[in-house]
Amino acid sequence: MKTNIGYVDRTIRAVVGLIILGIGFNRNSEWGIVGFLPVLTAYFGICPIYHWLHFSTFHPLKE
Repeated sequence: MKTNIGYVDRTIRAVVGLIILGIGFNRNSEWGIVGFLPVLTAYFGICPIYHWLHFSTFHPLKE
């Protein structure tokens, strides 16, 4: 798969994911694990849902 997540999208995913992780671990909740998904998609720049929907926020000329 090729990159389909743009810079702004990656930044938002990373921040939201880290917030979810922090809240989940602070409250000893299993929901903190859910924060790993946006962090991983931000790190790798690939979103399987975007791939299945043939959608992309990545624009190579702008990044």
